[in-house]
Amino acid sequence: MINKQRGLLVVALLLSLTAQLAATSLTFTSVDALIRYGLSRNAALNATLSSWESSKSLPAKLSGLPDPKIGVRFNGAPAKNSDYSFDQKRYLLSQSFPFFGDRAHLREEGEAKGAVSYLDLVLAQNEVRHSIESLVYKLQLNNALSDITKKNKETLIQLSNIADVKYQAGLGLQAQVIKAQVSKGTLEEELLSLSHSRVVLMEALKQSLNVEGGSDISLDIPAPSVPKISVSRPNKNWAAKSVAVQKSEAIKAVQESVLAVEKDRFSPKFSAQFELWDNPGSDNQVGGQLMMSVPWFYSSNKAAIKEAEGVVAAREFAVEEALNKTHSRLVSLVSDINTTQQKIVLYDTQLLRDARLSFSNFQKSYEVGNASFIDYFEAEQTVFQLEKKQARLINHYHTQSSALKWHFEKGELPHE
Repeated sequence: MINKQRGLLVVALLLSLTAQLAATSLTFTSVDALIRYGLSRNAALNATLSSWESSKSLPAKLSGLPDPKIGVRFNGAPAKNSDYSFDQKRYLLSQSFPFFGDRAHLREEGEAKGAVSYLDLVLAQNEVRHSIESLVYKLQLNNALSDITKKNKETLIQLSNIADVKYQAGLGLQAQVIKAQVSKGTLEEELLSLSHSRVVLMEALKQSLNVEGGSDISLDIPAPSVPKISVSRPNKNWAAKSVAVQKSEAIKAVQESVLAVEKDRFSPKFSAQFELWDNPGSDNQVGGQLMMSVPWFYSSNKAAIKEAEGVVAAREFAVEEALNKTHSRLVSLVSDINTTQQKIVLYDTQLLRDARLSFSNFQKSYEVGNASFIDYFEAEQTVFQLEKKQARLINHYHTQSSALKWHFEKGELPHE
């Protein structure tokens, strides 16, 4: 019985230890650290990385020489003017060669395909980076809205208490007390919704980071500031350096190399062969031959070239279209960022400053009976709504700035 109890105790201790090991906690103090962790654990991104790594061998693979051929042939034949026969062995070694310059075109095709694969990797990385940054900014917005709502709730509690004192003294209405309490109740509901939203956002962040089940994430990341200087207006150089346009140009380079390879079908090909005759009844013999293929001008070859030329021409328009669309998108994005930044400054220097001053004056006046309940309540609601709008503007600014930054490799804007 005692041994059984000891066994159960050991099992309980092991289970407790296993639970502690499974419930790990991850703490991040910067967005960069969070992104590095997410990039290292993203399954789709690792697959894209493997694809790019494998594409590095394409130039050597496509431009390599064909495999040589080695053979042996056994000939049994009677010897002339002899009563016996002999076996002759014939050894062959042959190698074919493309026309001069053909291998260079094949290598260029491999390099162009590798460039496309690399840009696919960069686009995938940028998408993961922007996704993680956006989730961080949403969590920071959630924290800001929670703090604003809690502060407003305390103000409404104070307002409700003052209104109740005035009502008890016969200087106010019970409806004013009820109105303040109802408004406080709506804030409690809003705080519950924000708490739920935070849980949803944290789970989405865990999925983006691909963390183990049961793990906790702690973010000790300071909120980024809003620069006072506006972003310069993008020009065509910005669009040309974007990853999307570079990929379109890389695809065009692939099609151009494919066209060159198709044209190489009309060039002759060469082959060399060395032979050794192993003659048991006489001296061995050696021989060799050089051959050149004469390309037959099939209509199918001409059609393939025409098709490749059409694809290249289409890619010319595709690159121009990508350049124009990206430039337009960047101009709109920068305009949105600058407009949002100006709105935030307006809130700091005028709207919120004046609203808080008005609220402070109404608060003091209401306490001494020189302002109405409605004036005090509306002033408080104005400050509350403006603070929430500014918090959302700050979130929008940083989210759009992230979207702009990750249009480019390594997030480096052209003017920087």
